[in-house]
Amino acid sequence: MLTVKKQGESVMIVDAKGGSATVEKADITTTNGVVHSIDAVLMPSK
Repeated sequence: MLTVKKQGESVMIVDAKGGSATVEKADITTTNGVVHSIDAVLMPSK
């Protein structure tokens, strides 16, 4: 599970273990879709 929240002008993503990452660049168009660049590694709960 991931939780997305806005903190000022930043968008934060928090994983199930409480780790967080900030979206550095959003809406990067690629050949197979759209991605968002974050500044940390998020881990699954198990």
